[in-house]
Order: sequence, then structure tokens, then C-alpha cells
Amino acid sequence: MSNKEEYRFSTKKGVLARKILHLFTIIVPIYYIFGSRANLIRVLFPLTAILIIVEIIRLYIKPAKGIFLKVFSSMLWKEESRALTSATRWLISASIVCAYFPKDIAILTLFFVAISDTAAYTVGSLFGKTQILKGKTLGGTLTFLVTALVISIFSPLPWIISITGAVVATLVELIPKYDDNLSIPIITGIILWIMCWLIKIPV
Repeated sequence: MSNKEEYRFSTKKGVLARKILHLFTIIVPIYYIFGSRANLIRVLFPLTAILIIVEIIRLYIKPAKGIFLKVFSSMLWKEESRALTSATRWLISASIVCAYFPKDIAILTLFFVAISDTAAYTVGSLFGKTQILKGKTLGGTLTFLVTALVISIFSPLPWIISITGAVVATLVELIPKYDDNLSIPIITGIILWIMCWLIKIPV
């Protein structure tokens, strides 16, 4: 029996739950504003390791995969049945940027993922009519850009850096075939870090 017959992927309720959980990732950058890097990675690293182990088990052990899909298939995109879930990819990227990137850059990029990405998907799904790339609508992309620019205003980074970050994150979100939970924090973070180095802004 095929996955299509056995499991119902990305149902309306499942996608809603997925996006609510996605929005809750805002807890990480909010904590990082006030908390320490050391305390944050003490949580992120073990949690990421646990999820990676769970992913390996469910991807390569058939009974575990069946149980996993019966419980979570409604929240998954179909391609996630045979690849890492977005939740695990987000944890990997959050662990990397929080552990190794400058604090203010890490916080900014994680806010982009939590708020702008969620808002873009919501607006694009409900009101997006003009498709600019596969799975990407003009309305969703503009929503991402506007919310990212608003977030940038509140960043302690110089505006030339934070606003550039909003634009870069919007462009990265448009890249097809890459999970933006992974690509937005890492690619945007690297570009902003290089910019800070080039124009000698301490971070």
C-alpha cells in the first residue's frame, strides 16, 4: 500500500498545527535577547541530537517509520516522509547560528524565520493569486519582506546591516528546493557577518 493510501499528508488541521508550532520558535530568539549563549546551546544541542537520532530511526527502521507517520503525517509535507522534517532542520540551523554566529545576527535571522516565514505562508495561502515561482506568491513574498523590514527596525544592528538582512532573507526564502528553516538563518547570517567584517562593524 502506498503512502498516499496509508497516510494523509498536510491536512488543513495538520498544517495549522505546524504553523502554530513554527510561530512558537520565536521563543528561542526572545530568550537569546536576555539569556546567555551557553545556557541556550545547553538546550539546543541535546534537543537537536535527540531529534536527529529519532529521524534516523524512523527513516531507516520500517516499523518506526509507520508509527511516526500514523502520528504526524497530517503535519508533514509528503517529501518529509523520506527526509528530515523541517523541525529538525530548524533545530540544526538554530543550533549553528546560536553557537557560532554573532548574537545579534543570530537573533535577527531566527526572528525572520519565526515571524516573516509564517506570515508569508499564511498570506500566500489565503490571498496569494500571483505566483512568481513554484510555491511562492507575490503576496507571500511581499509579506515576508514587509514583516522582515519591521523586525529589522528593532534590531540593535546598524540599519544598513539589518535592512540588508531583511532583503537577503526575502531572496533566500524564494530559493526553490531548499528548506528555508535551514537556509534563511545560515545563508542570511553568513552574508550579514561578512558585511559587518567588510565595513568593520563590531558584532
